[in-house]
Amino acid sequence: MVWWYTREQEKKAQSASVSLGVKKAIDKKKDSSKPKTDNSSQLKQKEISSVEDEIEVMESELKKIETLLAQPDIYENDKKPAETNSNYQTRKVKLDTLNEKWEKLVEELG
Repeated sequence: MVWWYTREQEKKAQSASVSLGVKKAIDKKKDSSKPKTDNSSQLKQKEISSVEDEIEVMESELKKIETLLAQPDIYENDKKPAETNSNYQTRKVKLDTLNEKWEKLVEELG
């Protein structure tokens, strides 16, 4: 009976040890998981990246329009310069808005 009792205690102790090890591993994983603020900052970073991509596209479009406006033959048509200039101004406003949005996001990220 002593042998059985001792063996039973060893099993319980071993089981408790394994349970404790699993609990520690779970706790460690919880501790290593990033807090919600990091998740929020990752979302902000993705949004910043998206806005930067939009800014790049808008700047490229503006350069193309500037090149077009620099060509003398565009002014041969009465409506073309006004349309092109209006298109340029619209994109310029959009670029300014994107730059402001980018600055705000960068400030929020901190």
